[in-house]
Amino acid sequence: MKIKKQQVIIYSIFGAVLLALVVGVVAWHSEKKAPEQATKVIVSPTVTPEPTKEVDYGTIDMDESHWVTYQLKTIGMEFKLPKEVSKKLGNIQEKLPQESNGKVYYVSSILHQTFIESTSKGYIPGGRSYGFGDMEGYFIQDSKYYTVAPTSDGVQKNIEVAPQTKPTEVINVNQVHMLKIHGAHIDNSSYPYPPYLNAGYLGAIVRTHNGTYPTITLYMQQTQNTTEGVFDKILSTFRFTQ
Repeated sequence: MKIKKQQVIIYSIFGAVLLALVVGVVAWHSEKKAPEQATKVIVSPTVTPEPTKEVDYGTIDMDESHWVTYQLKTIGMEFKLPKEVSKKLGNIQEKLPQESNGKVYYVSSILHQTFIESTSKGYIPGGRSYGFGDMEGYFIQDSKYYTVAPTSDGVQKNIEVAPQTKPTEVINVNQVHMLKIHGAHIDNSSYPYPPYLNAGYLGAIVRTHNGTYPTITLYMQQTQNTTEGVFDKILSTFRFTQ
């Protein structure tokens, strides 16, 4: 996977898979070669995932030919997880919004936790502030990273990504563009808005080719076995199916 440093340009499960990343139908999961899973992705549909009970995935087999393929049907993408993670997550259920303007959640059928989420363009969260999972996109300008948040008046709201999160744009071998960040303790007086995650998490805002759901977000809690290397490998498997 190719990593491109801060230049000019940032959101739609872990959730973390992924790991690190949404709303009613069942997304299907298929296996290619032998099943194998990657990191420990634990994500919640909230702004920032709260620490959760650690799941023991055991030693992760990094041979991608053993990994399990998951499809994000509505989004038009697919990705792979190590079989060790897949066994713990089970199928991923796709929960679609009741209204045209809402969020899509991909939820573990076993852990009942959101692994990946996506927000429709122009979605406004009700009764809460913006979260990492609400972002519509990202961009880089003057060597700074920004995420794009929807607003009720239709005017784009750009939110600078705190440098403590070590933002990096990643373009994988399938030409999927994504913004990867590290969880960190952020001074709210300097950076009062997301996107950021709790320390100990990794996250990514992935661009899609879907006009309604322009991005997906996923998070992953880092553990002894679900390392940053596993998360990076998972990001490298994302590809477009539409």
